[in-house]
Amino acid sequence: MACLSRGARCRWSTTRREVMWDEQYAQQMLWMDDANNSITLAALIVGATNPYQLTDEDFAKIKEKLVAQKKLSLSYYAGFDDGVNLFAQNGIKLMFSMGEPQVPALVKKGIAAALTIPKEKAVGWLDCWELSAGAKEVDLAYAWMNACMDGAVGRVLTEKNGYGNTTNVDVNKTAGLTYGDRLSWLETAENYEKRVAVWNEIKAS
Repeated sequence: MACLSRGARCRWSTTRREVMWDEQYAQQMLWMDDANNSITLAALIVGATNPYQLTDEDFAKIKEKLVAQKKLSLSYYAGFDDGVNLFAQNGIKLMFSMGEPQVPALVKKGIAAALTIPKEKAVGWLDCWELSAGAKEVDLAYAWMNACMDGAVGRVLTEKNGYGNTTNVDVNKTAGLTYGDRLSWLETAENYEKRVAVWNEIKAS
């Protein structure tokens, strides 16, 4: 979940995420309506020791930071398509992106866009398959998991959808998806319900 900007090359490739608080871009920015990821990102920005195990002091700093950002954003968005459409229709310059697929989606609309990983890192996640305890077709479930681990599936995931994959390194390199070491990989939060409550307070401010 990086910073997406308008333009074929990101003008903020070496900057900090603080650009999302720059008043010269007021009402030209979008922020994702996502409690956990928004608070995790803000935790990275305010320098929390562990962005997934926040203290009350961390929450107070994060809330203040995100309330300030809310005043500068044109809107919150929910979902890939919503973000892309709002970006395209409103002359947006910067967006807290949900992920890589938003770039080709904007390009299809004739809008040059680029992602950047700020110095504070971007939030990353790894999708996984799990086998539930009550699964009845266990062999079928394992066969599906094995099929998903095929390198050809990784190629499609990257080339068609713009996501990095874990089975085809060469395809990742070709697509430029080689920045895993610059991501803050999601972990279980200290209190998800509290994050939702704080986020709702921020949106209502």
